[in-house]
Amino acid sequence: MNIKIVKSSHKNKDQKWAIVYDCSEKNYRKRIKTGLYLSEKYFTNNEINIEEYSAKDISLKITLEKIRQKKDESLLKYEQNKWGYLDLEKFLEKGINIYSVEDYVKNILSESKNKITLNDYLNVVKVYKKYLSKNTLNFKQLLDVNTILLFKLNTQKGGLKSTSINSYLKKMGVIMNHAYKDGFVTEKFDYPKFLVEKREVKNKEINFCKNELAKCINSCSEIHQIQSISIFLLLLACGGMYPSSLMNYKLLTSKEEYSVINSILLDKKYDYIRFRKSKKGSVYRYVKINFRIKKLINIVKTLFLISHAKKYPFILESYSNENKIFDMDIYDESKIYKNIWNYFQRKLKEVSTVKFSDAKTIYFQYLSEIEMNRIVSDIMFGNINEKEVLALKNVTGYNEKIEKAEREVLNKIGVDEMTQIIINKLKLIGLDINNISFQNCKTPMEFSQLLEKINKYHKGL
Repeated sequence: MNIKIVKSSHKNKDQKWAIVYDCSEKNYRKRIKTGLYLSEKYFTNNEINIEEYSAKDISLKITLEKIRQKKDESLLKYEQNKWGYLDLEKFLEKGINIYSVEDYVKNILSESKNKITLNDYLNVVKVYKKYLSKNTLNFKQLLDVNTILLFKLNTQKGGLKSTSINSYLKKMGVIMNHAYKDGFVTEKFDYPKFLVEKREVKNKEINFCKNELAKCINSCSEIHQIQSISIFLLLLACGGMYPSSLMNYKLLTSKEEYSVINSILLDKKYDYIRFRKSKKGSVYRYVKINFRIKKLINIVKTLFLISHAKKYPFILESYSNENKIFDMDIYDESKIYKNIWNYFQRKLKEVSTVKFSDAKTIYFQYLSEIEMNRIVSDIMFGNINEKEVLALKNVTGYNEKIEKAEREVLNKIGVDEMTQIIINKLKLIGLDINNISFQNCKTPMEFSQLLEKINKYHKGL
């Protein structure tokens, strides 16, 4: 018996060749697919030639080595066990475990995903393994629609919410279609659409007013509840910022050289917070650090010094950088990042019906109530592109209108009143934030003395 590993005679619809076992002996000839498909770049003079210039190609080399081992094993068994042709074919048709889904996510998908997304995808694989009772999950299993049907059935029996099940189905679809693009599977992953329960999508509108927020602050009974409200107010005042943006926003200082676009939109007398308008978008929003925003940053940063400086000092920005709260990579420290916001979200829920993510919706609701022309509206909502900015005339006039709109929104939110109520509430529980503010520190020694002063507030935190 002679077995060669060769490419098929024809390309598939994706312009790839199947790699096959070419078995021959006297009057016998049979070609059996290995499950591996390769594009033109992996061949030199019709011979497979995988260059190791990326992690993906290293994995393909491992896969090819497994195929070769399978060939050698089949020849050995054929001779030792005196197999017939059907025995040989049955053994080869079982194929190999080309790459587990978990290995693919860890070794390949990780190259293009941040740590938070990567851990999310690894958790998805873990959930599938749990509810399918599998130690290893491979692509072939998931391409079988019955596997997906079984997964949903078992998750429903396990009491998972329909929203969670929908999320797991969609995220596995993302993983599998990445694998398809990378050549690890030969067909797209199409789960039956009826498995995803459709929910009626309504335009979200949140009933919110500053009087309600004042009641929430006054109902707080301990420092972490007040801290959560302070965070929410800062997110709201900063144009509906996300918690992730609060932790990694870029600070544009008045001393920096602004780009042409920034110099048109921004006032050089102020520092600005810059963050992405949406989590996956490329449009940035800018928030002027006026005295109101500065005061809120001071409160939130001081409270985080009290709650986190002892255990997690490495996540906080230096006291000398007054307009920045955190100094951490939320992707490298994803576990700490999630723990912080899950905890404070729970604390916010104890005294309020809003979530941190509602800040953006509420801010835009207030913004939509303000009378503005189209250009100012686009700038405020972050809908203007660079070409339009560069084409603006009478920049001074627009800057004045933008500042007026910013003031009106902050007045509607009631930032000044809410900030003062927070300060008063902190005093009622024994914390006069004016006496322990990091802004009073001018030297490292003074900052060390401040930390010693606030140690008494760590009890029970």
